[in-house]
Amino acid sequence: MFNVFADWIIKLFNLPNERDEQVTRDDIYSVVDQSAEQGELCEHEYNIIGNVLDLNQTNITQAMINRDAIVWLDVQESEENLSSLIQRHSFQQYLLCDGSLDKVVAAPEAKQLLSNILANRPLLDGHDHDFHKPVILLDTLSLSDALDGLKSHESNCAVVINEFSTVVGMVTLSSILNLIALKDDQAIEAQFRQKDNARWLVQGDMSIKDFQTSVIEYEFEPIEAIETLAGFVIHRLKHFPVEGESLQVEGFKFKVIEIQGLSIKQIEVIKEPTV
Repeated sequence: MFNVFADWIIKLFNLPNERDEQVTRDDIYSVVDQSAEQGELCEHEYNIIGNVLDLNQTNITQAMINRDAIVWLDVQESEENLSSLIQRHSFQQYLLCDGSLDKVVAAPEAKQLLSNILANRPLLDGHDHDFHKPVILLDTLSLSDALDGLKSHESNCAVVINEFSTVVGMVTLSSILNLIALKDDQAIEAQFRQKDNARWLVQGDMSIKDFQTSVIEYEFEPIEAIETLAGFVIHRLKHFPVEGESLQVEGFKFKVIEIQGLSIKQIEVIKEPTV
């Protein structure tokens, strides 16, 4: 009789008659937080799990090697120049290009180049068929999208381009895994220095998300496709700043302290007193 009465109530009010077993993102965060509080997870494990859960919300540019830091090999250069370049920069992965970084031909690994040298073959021997072609990814994708693209491809390297097909950087499987494993509170704290209760010296390439949650604990109005504090400042100024230039945004003052080339290295952030 109880079961019949319960079924009647369920049908009358159109209630679900099966238990919802779906686990939401918030449920997972709650379980992980409780495990960390109870000591079942160490701090490093807790950070790794959090970084994995954030993969879909983290832009590919956070794990990207910026364009100006890429060491690329030009097929038009001589063997001597290429060998000298490789000796000066010891990397696991290179981009092979035809006269310009925007004309990527292949993505050889250092071991492939070393194998040619040991076998007394030309340094770039086999670039037409033996060297892997890199994955091409758009700079608006997430790290989760980047992992999907890399795992379905024979290459461990992806070239990141913008919508105008200009190369803006390079991301590798190693760089993504390093971000997942090494991004923790200490890594974030290394990107800024607190001068006093209302002043911070922050690196320009710090993630705007990390800056808002870990430094000032205040969220600005979101700007689409802006990932770093330097990008936030440039967007707000509507031009590239000079050293010493500043602006006010929602009760905070941003002063550009150091610029190298076209890269903003350090920004002083000052929380202005409320009246």
